[in-house]
Amino acid sequence: MVIIILESIASALLLTGIVEAVLGYKIFFGELGVFLSTSILCIFLIGQRLVKDYESARGIALYFLICFAAFTLTALT
Repeated sequence: MVIIILESIASALLLTGIVEAVLGYKIFFGELGVFLSTSILCIFLIGQRLVKDYESARGIALYFLICFAAFTLTALT
């Protein structure tokens, strides 16, 4: 339940970040959304590793790399 709430908050922050980018403002809420999304993926990755589901952990790691790239891009702006 907590993860669903955190994902909803992250989605709202990312949507606000997209609006900020379109309007030409600094992408503050987008950065927060990317940080929260990356944190959630870290929680998922740790959980998959604890139950030794390495195949799912590999899939989550791919999404983690995408979030890390987005985090790097927001840091450059």
